[in-house]
Amino acid sequence: MVHQHSEWQGFSAVFSKDLKLAFRQRAEIVNTILFFIFVITLFRLAIGPDPG
Repeated sequence: MVHQHSEWQGFSAVFSKDLKLAFRQRAEIVNTILFFIFVITLFRLAIGPDPG
C-alpha cells in the first residue's frame, strides 16, 4: 500500500522539476502568457454586445 506522504513527495518532486525546466526557458513562459492574453481578448471581442 502506498502512503499519502510518499505520493505527495512524488508529486512535489515532479512539480518542482517542471517548474525548474520552465524557468530555464523563460521565452516559452512569455509565449504561453501572451497566447492566453490574445485568446481572452479575442473571445471577449467575439461575445461583445450586438449593435442593436
